[in-house]
Amino acid sequence: MKITLIYPGISRIGFSSFGKGGMDRNWINLGLAYIGSCLRDNSYDVDLIDLRGMKNWMHLEDELRKRNPDITGIHFNTVNYDNALQCARIAKQLDKVVVAGGPHASIVPEELSCHRYVDYVVVGEGERAFPRLVRDIERGAADKKVIYGERIEDLNDLPFPYRGLYDIERAIRPVGNFPFLDNGLVIMASRGCPYRCAFCQPAQQKVFGAKFRQRSVENVIAEVKDVVGRYKVKYISFQDDIFTVNKTWVMELCETLLEENIRLQWSAQSRVNTLDEELVATLKKAGCVCLFLGFESGSQRMLDFIRKDITVQDSINAARLCRKHGILIFADYMLGLPGETEEDLIATYNMIRKIRPEISSPSYFVPMPGSGLYDYCREKDMLLMKSYTDFLRNPAGEKIKGIDYALLERYKKRMLREATPWWREESFLKLALKRWAHLWNEGYKVDALREFLYSTPVLNKITEFLSVAIGLATRFLKRAKARDEKAVYS
Repeated sequence: MKITLIYPGISRIGFSSFGKGGMDRNWINLGLAYIGSCLRDNSYDVDLIDLRGMKNWMHLEDELRKRNPDITGIHFNTVNYDNALQCARIAKQLDKVVVAGGPHASIVPEELSCHRYVDYVVVGEGERAFPRLVRDIERGAADKKVIYGERIEDLNDLPFPYRGLYDIERAIRPVGNFPFLDNGLVIMASRGCPYRCAFCQPAQQKVFGAKFRQRSVENVIAEVKDVVGRYKVKYISFQDDIFTVNKTWVMELCETLLEENIRLQWSAQSRVNTLDEELVATLKKAGCVCLFLGFESGSQRMLDFIRKDITVQDSINAARLCRKHGILIFADYMLGLPGETEEDLIATYNMIRKIRPEISSPSYFVPMPGSGLYDYCREKDMLLMKSYTDFLRNPAGEKIKGIDYALLERYKKRMLREATPWWREESFLKLALKRWAHLWNEGYKVDALREFLYSTPVLNKITEFLSVAIGLATRFLKRAKARDEKAVYS
């Protein structure tokens, strides 16, 4: 029995985008890598088609014909729902068994279970459920269309993700992940989240359950060594929902990284009210160069409304600790929450001015299906999204009623201007210079120069001006040439 897994993540970035820099274009989906590893452990032949590496839909169809799997397993998340469904349609036309999984399938399985392109839906964790379903299909005993996954109580029991499904050399190219040495690879040390944020819960619990689970430090360190040894990466991103939930565990991990002399850059997703002086100092010492922090809003009224369970002062304190110890701040914050006023936007702007993050990542609030705020917006008839692609959280387009998006755009631009440039902090400066030296030595000289120009505001404006001027001059010359040719032949 041969299985082909499909990753359809091309929303916003499009076909032929894999390996061209940035998270969406480079980072691999660990869920499919875990499924692939468990299928291999059960002696099944498994491969993967990454839609980011396909030229178009015809290319996907040709690739499926060539590989000729018995079963296709397709990852469904909300923003790529339409792409995933198109993959299912093509697979079904080729008479393949189609299995849907992933977060969207887990949150609204009924939406897919009645679809003619989908044969089976796996809900929740699929590492054990998927191989069991394949066995049932082989025996002709798969009589249920919706299969509920078995929660993995001890995450150490799982094999490491089979990253070999992806073109890893292409994924970890250093292009497009400033200021880190390369694009690196992701690791998840835990599953679940104990917090109750209304923009996320209870959807997240439908995927991983309500219980927070964590792998042992020894197990995580073994995977870090495996990834570094096998792929020679210089950067790792821990993609746990909240990496710093358990301070004792994090301290032990950091101490082990130091004891084992594992020297690499790494980052993690954290939460502002889980950080303290001792923890941040230890993170820095162990190689952490950046923390992804969800500040969300500078308005306490908005923070309370979304059940974030933090204060604005928590955010400012966390940022102060990061700056003191030389850890970059990747600031996530949302604009356009339901009921947000200009006073709330001013409060967020004032918070960002105090924090001055090195990497600023504003988004427009999107009510994701399965979350409490999605139900709130739907009940109040606030939803404006016309397609699943509209659920992208990028700060563009109108998401809900009652929000002045022109006002949001003005404040977004003001907030982005408050980011700390690379030369103004010693830690940021060292990271940037080390990265550009690495790019230069690895033969990415043009990329290093381009990144330097675009990362330096004054030079960036000059570069943008020259690009526009060259474009206008080129169009003018083409039109003049066309007029001359027309005059000659008339």
